[in-house]
Amino acid sequence: MTNGWMYFIDFEQFGIKDDGTDATSTTNGFVAAFKRAVELGHSAVYVPEGTYLIDAVGVGDYLPEYGGGLQFPSNIEVILHEKALFKVQPNDSTGYACFNLEGVENVTIRGGHIVGDRHEHNYRQDVNENRRTHEWGFGIQVRGSKNVTIEDVTIEDCTGDNIWVTSKGMMNWPGVYIPSESVTIRKCRTLRGRRNNIAAGASVGLLIDDCDIIEAGGDEIGPQLGIDLEGYADNSIKYQHPYEINVINCRFKDNGRGSMNINVSGKVNAIGNFCDDYIGYGFSTDVTISNNVITNETGVHKKFGIDSIRKSTSETANRVVVTGNVIRGFQTGIAARGKTVTVSNNILEDISSIGIYPYLCDQAVVSSNIIDSDCLHIWVRESKDIKVSDNKGTGAANNVSIKVDASKDVLLSDNEFSGKGGVRVSRSTNVRIVDNDIDLIGSDYGIYFDKQSEVHLRDNLVKNAAFTAIMGYADQYSSYIKGNIIQDCKYMIAMHIDGGSKHMIKDNDITFRRGSNAGYGVYLIGANDSRLHNNDIRVMDGFGLINSFYTIQSTNTKLVGNTYDTGEMKTNDTDFLRYNEKLPK
Repeated sequence: MTNGWMYFIDFEQFGIKDDGTDATSTTNGFVAAFKRAVELGHSAVYVPEGTYLIDAVGVGDYLPEYGGGLQFPSNIEVILHEKALFKVQPNDSTGYACFNLEGVENVTIRGGHIVGDRHEHNYRQDVNENRRTHEWGFGIQVRGSKNVTIEDVTIEDCTGDNIWVTSKGMMNWPGVYIPSESVTIRKCRTLRGRRNNIAAGASVGLLIDDCDIIEAGGDEIGPQLGIDLEGYADNSIKYQHPYEINVINCRFKDNGRGSMNINVSGKVNAIGNFCDDYIGYGFSTDVTISNNVITNETGVHKKFGIDSIRKSTSETANRVVVTGNVIRGFQTGIAARGKTVTVSNNILEDISSIGIYPYLCDQAVVSSNIIDSDCLHIWVRESKDIKVSDNKGTGAANNVSIKVDASKDVLLSDNEFSGKGGVRVSRSTNVRIVDNDIDLIGSDYGIYFDKQSEVHLRDNLVKNAAFTAIMGYADQYSSYIKGNIIQDCKYMIAMHIDGGSKHMIKDNDITFRRGSNAGYGVYLIGANDSRLHNNDIRVMDGFGLINSFYTIQSTNTKLVGNTYDTGEMKTNDTDFLRYNEKLPK
């Protein structure tokens, strides 16, 4: 039946049943009707309300997801009534595809409802051992196809992925390789896909826009994700590679093991989505994760808000940008692994363990983030060439704000943090701590470094220290400590440097507000040939110190131009003193 550009199917002519019976006749009838519409030159086919039982299993025993179901021809738009229900006939096959787009182009599917056989399926085990999970049952399969739009379709309860987009053949493998290209999935609702709700293998130019992605998983198989971009490589050779992918304005809820994983993929944007579980970038390259709201409201902190793995051996860098996201309710807010990673302008709240975690990371920038949680705000671990700047952290009542551990070439600059402790550095080299504002609200160090660390401090402000404001065990490296302000120190010692040689401690301004007598300004022990130049030490509440400068347990210290208003300079006989002056209070 025809009406201009629209083709209306004559169900009786093609043997199609709309009462949920006779799967074989109904499936074959739709395939024949679609083909006939194209042959007659119609650009669109309309399918009315009804329940249609579909034989979704292909003819091959090993890969039965190929060649079965409703096989769409090229150059067709199929418009489905919102109550057009396509049910997969229950089966025992390891794979199937209800709607099958294999090697076609210029296909649009609008509307309708697909229901898999997940809860009626026979998961028989007398099959090839690699197929016993039965995880290849698809609601819609797009394989080696081009210019495809899937819009306003509801797909649920498939034994595998509700929507699967992939290639015919594999990259770098004998035989044909045809990726799916220019595929759009828009305004769809995907629910309870047993493996994933939406997944993509080798594809180029995939857009997933404004979809509701709900309750993937619920079984023992994996990955159980809302969206899984599952590239595959081995020994630096790519076989499946999702490329130029955009996931925008989608809503993720209650997916079993995460909202979205972007793995071995390239040029991927995840922008403006609402998620209740993690987004991960795995081994991928050129990924932007931007302006998403990632909020876990279960009351139990999930592991990661944004996760990662590392750089692929086949790539020079990850080149990942994580920016503008709001992340709440996780143990770790952002795990930034890999090479060339930017983490900026994110807001993190209700994080229980680590706010931002550059780990096994090379060439990273962590800047202009806001972290409001009682957690370790930033932990740079086993990383190199890391810049942490212009971040603000509050609420770390039981934690230090920043840790640098087993890393090198790290710059911490222009950060503003409030926490039990400030910065703690261990087993790290060329760590520069510059222009940071550290407000201490507990009894831990303002800045601490161990004897295996090379640290330079300049122009930092450390306020309200209830423990040593600056503490360093400097056995292996000479330290440069210049222009720092220690304001209203409440502890016995403001600055304590232990061991090493040739330290420069210059132009520092130290004030005490202890509420009692005793204490030391700069406490230098076990060091040789260090310089203390132009430092000023004073008390703000009328009480006194024991020694403003204590160097008697060090040797050959040069003290020049220092000023103080309380206590004495307790020096070693080997020290050189000139132009030091005790000022009146």
